[in-house]
Order: sequence, then C-alpha cells, then structure tokens
Amino acid sequence: MMFSDNFHIVEKYNVNTQEHVSTIEMMPRRFTCLVDSAYLPDMESDMIIKLNKLFNYKQKHTTDYNYVFDKYLYIEHKDNNIMSYYCKNPIRFSTVEHPIVWNKFISEIGNDNILDFRTKIRSITNNHDAMEEVIMGMSYNSYGVVTQVSVWDGHYNFDVPENSFLTELYRLLTKRYDICKGVVSLLTDSTDIKLHLAFSYPEIFDNDDELFLNKTVKNTNIADGILDLLSREGGLELITNEQKDYIRSICVGQSTFELEYIIDVNGNIKDLYVHQCRLRQFEDLTVG
Repeated sequence: MMFSDNFHIVEKYNVNTQEHVSTIEMMPRRFTCLVDSAYLPDMESDMIIKLNKLFNYKQKHTTDYNYVFDKYLYIEHKDNNIMSYYCKNPIRFSTVEHPIVWNKFISEIGNDNILDFRTKIRSITNNHDAMEEVIMGMSYNSYGVVTQVSVWDGHYNFDVPENSFLTELYRLLTKRYDICKGVVSLLTDSTDIKLHLAFSYPEIFDNDDELFLNKTVKNTNIADGILDLLSREGGLELITNEQKDYIRSICVGQSTFELEYIIDVNGNIKDLYVHQCRLRQFEDLTVG
C-alpha cells in the first residue's frame, strides 16, 4: 500500500501477453505527504518539492479556479518498486499557450525538458472548435523529471493516414463522446503517443421513457456493452475477440476497465494495455 489508505487502485495488464505490468494507486493530493507529513507515502523532501511545483502553479493572469479537489497523485509500482508518479492538475492549455506565459510556466514547474511541448500539444489538438484543450497532468520518473504530458481535447488533430488504426479510435471519440473520453500523452523520449480510453460507468440510466427512468445497472452490463462495441465485426474492430475475452475475464465482480493504446507516428497500434479498476473510493469492485 503506497498511501495511508486504499482509495483507488488499478491493476495494469498487457492485453497481448496477458501479463500483469503494474499496480497504480491514486489518492487526492490533500491526503498525501505532499500536503501533510502525517500521510504516506514516505518521500524525500527533494521529490516533494519537485512534484508540488506543478500542483502549486498559480495562474495569476486568469480567472480560473484552482480547486484542491481537482488535484490527485498517482503512483505506479511493481514489486514495491516505484515506476512513476502522475500528478493530475488540470490546466486549460489556452491559458499557458502564449510563448511568454509558457516559458514562465515551464520555469515555475522546473522541467525545461518539455519546453518544446507547447508546439507539440498544439499540433495534435484542434483550436477551431468550441472545445477547450486541457493539460490534464504530468508523469514523473523516480528522479522527479517529467516523462509525459497528458492532454485532453474533444477533437484531436492527428496527422495520420485515413486507413490507420488511430482513425478508427478517433471515430469512437467523436461519435460516442457520451461514453468514452480519450486522453493523449506525449512522451519526452519517443515519437509514440499513449491514448488512454476512459469509459463511463453510470449507476443509473435516465431516459425519457418512464419505463427505464432511474433503472439501476451493473458495471458488468456496461463493460459487456463496451466490449461488444469495440470488437463488433464490421464496426470499429478496435480489439479482437480474443482480446475481448481476456479483458472480460479480468473484470471480476463489478470491477471496470479502461484501455491504453501505444501508437506510432503512422497511427498504427504498437501495444495495448487494460487497466482494471478493482477499488474505487474505498469500495472493492471485485465482489458482488
């Protein structure tokens, strides 16, 4: 256990090799050592300072809120060895996109290695629609150096061939944004990107038809529907039937899943991971 309590825990598996990759634990930042030394994890003061630079960044030139409940710390680990940290602190990209503001932003968070990410973020996002691009957070290695910048946009601008795998993924994100959100991570050491698909698991349906108003549904019902949508022959075909069966097999009880694709510059898939959420807000989803 990385934190003082088990709040949110995800198990990450490689869908192709069916091997367990890591465990990812999450806790609101205010209940971690980054704010109060009474909480876990045990962390060197130098690392606390480095991670807090992003969390403590103040946008003096905007009227945006800076909610404490928007800030989360994730720790990815395997066999008690920490692999990475992820600091979630959403910041509207438009508020830091100006070169002068961006340079100041990078200086304040102390990671010059992503100075050129301003143009990289703009190259994959679309600023010709009503959607606000958001820097969702940043991943750090065990030395406190940024390795990934995660971005959300309602309409991405992927420069890939029309018949690429990424084109079908983009079709899902734009056509079924009600059930699926995609977050793209840009890497500091690779031209590949990570595309994380997060699915909605509502506890009730709220339809106009009174027969179905507030009808309680199980996570398993939603998971089965999503897997059918992703694997349907002649449809998106974002996963194979074999991959579908494997993903379903690890979603025991009422646990849910999300997907992480590794995609090359030509829009083709290089690897696929499934994130099985087994504990959410203290609730064990693997039972029931």
